[in-house]
Amino acid sequence: MAVTSVLEDGTALEASAGIEEADAIRRFTVTFDTDDDPFKRPFLAMEANGIPHLREVHPHKNWLFVRNRRPKYIGPTYYEVEVFYTTSPQRGSDEQSDPFTSPLDQPWEYEWTFAEYTLPIDRDIEGKPILNPAKERYDPPPMKEISDQVLRISRYESSYNQVQAGNYKDSLNIDEFYGFPPGFVRCKNYSTRLVVVANLICFRVNYEFQMRKIGWKLKLFAEGRRFWNPVHSKYEPIVHIDGIGIGEPGYYEADKKDGTPVAEPWPLDLSGYVVSETEVNDGIAYFIERDIYPSLPFTNLGL
Repeated sequence: MAVTSVLEDGTALEASAGIEEADAIRRFTVTFDTDDDPFKRPFLAMEANGIPHLREVHPHKNWLFVRNRRPKYIGPTYYEVEVFYTTSPQRGSDEQSDPFTSPLDQPWEYEWTFAEYTLPIDRDIEGKPILNPAKERYDPPPMKEISDQVLRISRYESSYNQVQAGNYKDSLNIDEFYGFPPGFVRCKNYSTRLVVVANLICFRVNYEFQMRKIGWKLKLFAEGRRFWNPVHSKYEPIVHIDGIGIGEPGYYEADKKDGTPVAEPWPLDLSGYVVSETEVNDGIAYFIERDIYPSLPFTNLGL
């Protein structure tokens, strides 16, 4: 069975244009040999070489694209195929881009956008702590508007693993993902819905990823009313240790030189030592960072 010829009828061209859209029609005659399955002819006629494909642009107007193709029986071995063009928007994400192709072979859908939110901050763009003139932190802290990039991907899949989805939800990339280094991308959504097309059962799976330029670690300003005193008290000029145990290692309350407790938590370094007033005045501060989200290989998602 085979298509022997495809000829366009140049006398049957149509076109129309209105305020909202424009349309055009082309007509083709498809001829078959006698050794073929008649039930396949409408589909073979639409897919024959020379018949424009769905979404193919018009040869004269590149803003017209193929919306529909309709084969019509003319005779035992002849079919007429009408090709309809339009300027109307393409169909949405819930529909197949080609109804004669398996959903599993449909192209993926991508969307890049931004998510905006406000975040309390304790440091400026140079990493220095934001303090008042008395070198105290603001309470409540100042807020900053943040814009994260968001990537949404939708595709059809043959199966859906709800355990894997639960593990990846709120996880971070342990590998590079779409150009972003490890730890910068968080999986915000991994959901699906069942789709039945003819006798095919598949899943429409939706992924959403949020990219944060500062990463997703918990970052806290290192400070406290207690500090770690090593074998010798290198911070004797800064704080006063009540009692006689100045030379003994351990944690001590941070007091002023007159023996009164400090009113606010005092900046510390990452070893628990007191940060000197000179360092505080110079904008030197230390921040504790902790991982609070699990990390997984995003390459395993096949995206």
